[in-house]
Amino acid sequence: MAFKSKLYDLLDIQESEATKVFLLLGMGFFMGIFLATLDVGASSLFLNNLEGKQLETQLPLAIVTAGILGIIFTFVYNALQGRITFSALAVGTMLIITSILVAIEWAFRTLDSLDQVYFFAFTFIVPSNFLVLLIFWGAFGRMFNLRQSKRIIGSIDTGQLIASIIALFSIPVVLNYISTANLLFISLISMGGLLLMFLIIIQKKLFVKAIQSGSSRIHYIEIFKNKYIALMAIFVTVSMIAVNFVDYSFLNVIKLQFDEKSLPNFLSLFEGTVVIFSFLF
Repeated sequence: MAFKSKLYDLLDIQESEATKVFLLLGMGFFMGIFLATLDVGASSLFLNNLEGKQLETQLPLAIVTAGILGIIFTFVYNALQGRITFSALAVGTMLIITSILVAIEWAFRTLDSLDQVYFFAFTFIVPSNFLVLLIFWGAFGRMFNLRQSKRIIGSIDTGQLIASIIALFSIPVVLNYISTANLLFISLISMGGLLLMFLIIIQKKLFVKAIQSGSSRIHYIEIFKNKYIALMAIFVTVSMIAVNFVDYSFLNVIKLQFDEKSLPNFLSLFEGTVVIFSFLF
């Protein structure tokens, strides 16, 4: 009992909230591993497959394609939110992501030419990250009221960040025993764990908020008439343009600096360091 009380105090939660918090921490753990292994694995495979002028042409095309896929996937997800229940939408989305990862694994084992597979896997990083984060925080928002959310959100986010840190710093060790392509198989297993945690949440009926029916739809033009939203949209747009330029330069340089074996190790350690700074902030 003393250990349990100390754990609740550490997480700043009440006993009645424990089941919800621990299931969300489980989701965050699997999500952290999924994001880390897919990002490092797909990026390394794609970059290692590029040589010479391919890097100058294929990398920007892949970055643009990833952005377009991210817009399409999130637009469809948001459009469906008002038409079907969140539980059905989240489960369906995770099953689609799982199916895509299974198709990539099948392609790795059956196709002779894998250029297009590496390209697609790289472009799939952005939309899958967006969708998984939407599901995770969507579940969080439906399990707690506003007062609880403000108190608990730090603990929940910490769990996901710690899982990412563990996964990223473990990758150099794991790659001594498996190939880089197998990182995507680990991401597939992690997605299965994420789906399992979510199904347990549904089975226990832990969602306490429901989207009210009968709410009116607001067009994008009307939304952007709000000066705050318009300025935020401009800020995010400019920021993302800057981030993509930095990403392009960064990926170009590391491709030239590291060989096939050291590239995934560097990416995992670098991204792990970035996550540590996110955790500290």
